[in-house]
Amino acid sequence: MVAANNGPLPPFIDDASLQRIATLLQTSPTIAVVDLGVHATPTSHPSFSRFAQLIGNTLRDRGGRIVVWCDATTDREILTALKPMACPVITMALPGFDGTEVKNLNKCAGFLTEDDLGADDLHTIGVPLAARPDAPPPVRSASIHGGCPSVEQGFWCFDTDGREFACHRLLQNREELGTQSADNPAGETVEQQRQALCHTLRLDQRDQATKSCADCHFSYQGWVDDSNLRAFWIAKDDRGDITDTSEREHLFGKAIPTAQRVVKVDLGCGPVKRPGFVGIDRFPLPGVDITADVNKGIPLPQDSVDYLVASHSLEHFDDLPSVIHEIHRVCKDRALVTIVAPYSATGLNLANPYHVQVFNEHTARFFTNAAETALQVADYDFPSAINWGLASSDHSNWRADLRLLKCEFFYMPAYRGLDEPAKRVLRHSLNDVCEQMLLQMLVVKSPISPAEFAERVRTTVYQEPPLLTARRAEEARVGEANMFTALAELPNSVSELGEVVAHWRGQIESMATDARGASHQLRSLDAELVALNERLDRVERAVVDTHQAIEADGTLVAKRITAVNTELIRRDQQQRGKLEELEKAVVQLQLHLEEQRLAAEQAAAAAAQAAELAAAQAAELAAAQAAELAAAAQQPEPESQPEPPAAIEPVFEEPPASQKEAVHAALSREGGGEPLSRAIRLYRRRAQNLTSLISPRFNSLKQFGERHGWIAQGLRLQESNLWRGGQEWIYDLPVENGALAGIRLAVTSQFTPSAPTPLFDCAVWSADSNSVLAGAKLTPRGDLSVEPVEISFTPIDVARGFVRIRLQALPAVEALGIRTIEWRGLNALRQVKKIHLFCEPVYQ
Repeated sequence: MVAANNGPLPPFIDDASLQRIATLLQTSPTIAVVDLGVHATPTSHPSFSRFAQLIGNTLRDRGGRIVVWCDATTDREILTALKPMACPVITMALPGFDGTEVKNLNKCAGFLTEDDLGADDLHTIGVPLAARPDAPPPVRSASIHGGCPSVEQGFWCFDTDGREFACHRLLQNREELGTQSADNPAGETVEQQRQALCHTLRLDQRDQATKSCADCHFSYQGWVDDSNLRAFWIAKDDRGDITDTSEREHLFGKAIPTAQRVVKVDLGCGPVKRPGFVGIDRFPLPGVDITADVNKGIPLPQDSVDYLVASHSLEHFDDLPSVIHEIHRVCKDRALVTIVAPYSATGLNLANPYHVQVFNEHTARFFTNAAETALQVADYDFPSAINWGLASSDHSNWRADLRLLKCEFFYMPAYRGLDEPAKRVLRHSLNDVCEQMLLQMLVVKSPISPAEFAERVRTTVYQEPPLLTARRAEEARVGEANMFTALAELPNSVSELGEVVAHWRGQIESMATDARGASHQLRSLDAELVALNERLDRVERAVVDTHQAIEADGTLVAKRITAVNTELIRRDQQQRGKLEELEKAVVQLQLHLEEQRLAAEQAAAAAAQAAELAAAQAAELAAAQAAELAAAAQQPEPESQPEPPAAIEPVFEEPPASQKEAVHAALSREGGGEPLSRAIRLYRRRAQNLTSLISPRFNSLKQFGERHGWIAQGLRLQESNLWRGGQEWIYDLPVENGALAGIRLAVTSQFTPSAPTPLFDCAVWSADSNSVLAGAKLTPRGDLSVEPVEISFTPIDVARGFVRIRLQALPAVEALGIRTIEWRGLNALRQVKKIHLFCEPVYQ
């Protein structure tokens, strides 16, 4: 484009320039508003209507607007012709005219005005179709700070001679873009000059820009407050529009101070470094600013970085603690660090030979020694590591401090529909559940209080790679249902089954009540029939007596007898008819009761199957234990093991009859009744958990189970069934290196023994060789529920591992109503899957 001479401006812009402007509009999709006129009335231009129609078609497709500058004498017929266009036309008052008067006139004529121009109309192209040299200068503000709105919003201004300008003021002063001159000796293009001008104004160096800019006070700070100005520049930064380091230092460091925005580093950026970041990688890929082996250090000054992102890079470093120390060194105090890494428990991650570091819920614990974290305890709970910070767990001189502000997990499609607790359990238990994770961490170099940390968690504006933002939208698409979603609904199914069983139980009880009422009515009718027969007998006897007494008058007597017999027959038939109706009603009621009973049995089939499954599993476990004992019994006793001396067993006194009846009744309640009733009783009893109800005297037994992780594994403390004479059970007991001299366990009884009474034969078996190591009898004294009872035997040397304890019930257990206390692991249907004796070993 060639600039016009310094002579007078053409009165109108030519059609060739208008066509070029229309082409520019079509190729610039961010332009949403076109100003026609700007500083002159445009309707007098011969091509005004044609040009407005041409650009209106383009703006209509992108939801844009045309702005027409008017005075009080604007040709309203031409504007009226533009009203049917799909693109809205907004009228504005020309500078120098009474804006209120022009606005009111246009409103009365039915035109849109500046009141209808929304806040989203930011990007404008100005086309003065006719020259107006007396236009007033732009509005000035007392504050010149925060860049130029005209240049930042991408204004394109054209004069009537077709030349381009960056704003209205430059147009007035004839300082165009793209023309070789003293200010532009290199002949830079329009876009190059615009970018250079934008850079200078962003640094608020107006005196180094054009002559017009040096005396212009039009700036963002004159438009908006600090909060909105900060939001404007942050939005531009997130779009990658601020790539120059000096611009970032001035805008976010001086003009509108904003944390974690000045110096941003992409550590391990690869070939996809984001705009505005300093890219560091070990390979000289496109976009990489610094090539370095980060294992040997980050080549940046101390306390120089405001924000650092490491997306899928930290898992590749050989010495992660050293890299974390380097990140802590180069970052400023309270800087933000974003880490994106593959979750460790995936098949692809485990197979990747280039991944040398593990990332999961616990990784961030080794970046700090502090106790504060935003992660829920359930996510990182571990029996042997209760406190959060573990950086010094290897007794090293750890100096870095990166606090976790936020942790987010991204799941495989099949698991996205589950609730968070279910996701957590599956993530901890299975591979290929969680694909990757996001850590937002705060660099701490000076003391930070818990209140400040909590405020940081609540108010920090987090940054993240765009791919994660897209992945979060993808997470909203839930995968197909699978076995785990059905498992999550299992408790509801069991609850619904219980409600159905309870409903049919109520129906059966109601039917039984009705049947008892019908039976009572039948007995009442039977009594009435008996009474009626007795009356008939008396009448017949009276008739016979009367017949014999008046036999002489046979005719009269015969008539009376005939009448009486007829009445008796009628009454008897009437009563028999009623009896038949009652019998039919009883038969129908019995059929109805039978139908209801069958329906109830069908409804309880599911619960019966659950109970049968539990019984089958218990039988299999008992058979396996019996087989182990049989195999152990067939092995010869070691020659070196001496026979234990025969113990003098106390005499078991036969209990009174009332005590035997009470224990027998308890055994009948446990094993008797219908299968459905037994299954429901068993299901309810296995809901109990005595862990929090244990007396302090039993705390050592409880602590033994806690040390071996039984409480953490979800095992419940429950009573066993009543022991029967001759019954036996085998338990695995964890032991340490030492001389095992006995076992302390918890036993409850329905009746207190009056004298020392042997309850169990106890044998200690080796877990690997199935040989008997020791044996003794459990013979307690007094109340068994007060404190643990102890079985003592000759000390035996044991190694760290397990031994097997076999308990065989003696006749007294059935007479005293003996139960043992056990740790039990149950599944969702409350079937016993794991069992340990509530006890502890006693060492010499």
